[in-house]
Amino acid sequence: ALLGGKYRLVRPIGQGGMGEVYEAEHVGIGRRVAVKFLLPELIGNAETLARFQQEARLAATISDEHVVDILDNGADELRGPYFVMEMLDGENLESLMRREGKLAVQRARTILGQVLRALRAAHRRGIVHRDLKPANVFLVKRSRGRDHVKVLDFGISKSIDPSGAAVRLTRTGFVTGTPVYMSPEQASGRKSIDARSDLYSAGVLLFEMLTAQVPFDGDSYNEVIFKVVSESPPPARSLRAEVPPALERVLEVALAKDPAERFATADAFLEVLEGTAPSAPPTGPPAPDPSAR
Repeated sequence: ALLGGKYRLVRPIGQGGMGEVYEAEHVGIGRRVAVKFLLPELIGNAETLARFQQEARLAATISDEHVVDILDNGADELRGPYFVMEMLDGENLESLMRREGKLAVQRARTILGQVLRALRAAHRRGIVHRDLKPANVFLVKRSRGRDHVKVLDFGISKSIDPSGAAVRLTRTGFVTGTPVYMSPEQASGRKSIDARSDLYSAGVLLFEMLTAQVPFDGDSYNEVIFKVVSESPPPARSLRAEVPPALERVLEVALAKDPAERFATADAFLEVLEGTAPSAPPTGPPAPDPSAR
């Protein structure tokens, strides 16, 4: 049987906390695609179902070369809801770092620059990812071995409605996300999470790519949360001497506890990362969101 009358499932290729992904073929045009299903045991959970449906809807609205393309969606009588994505060949950043450890400084800078471009596109549409981590940063194989980033998994993203109010699928104060990559405000369960939370997570990615360590770790979920909220990260140069001082300053701003002391936007972070901004990076409240006007 063909899924939706047109997709033939080929093989399972991955599974996460909410869904499982299959390689498939669009039989009409012969295109390889990826199909994500909600896990069977979660179909009856209304909140999880809403998140799953939101993931496809939000990612589809971003339309950026560094965000995975959503091509179709539907519901199968046997397997339940699904959505169809472009098929990506390559590996995620988690796999790359597990194999190679510390990345070359310029490679880390290049990868993070593309992550920031994806975040810029999402933030301009009023979407905060909230679960940025190496497993959700995919490196697509391209000619000459160049890294091309695709950001995945908008399953716990927060959107902003036209009135500017947050659209939340979880109860107030409920902590969602991966703790070592959470911003302090997200880890403490604050109601107001804006784009600067994602920029903190991007700073953690850069720190890890450069040092092969995360700024905060621990033996338990609660220990990590405590450190994220209350402790200062170690200087990156104390873990890797060849990290340029200017890049260490970028990390200090990105990992600031107070969102007002971080980069105000993904563009501001990107400009400083690429060395085109003045020495004093712009910080403060996030720029007005076009989608909230």
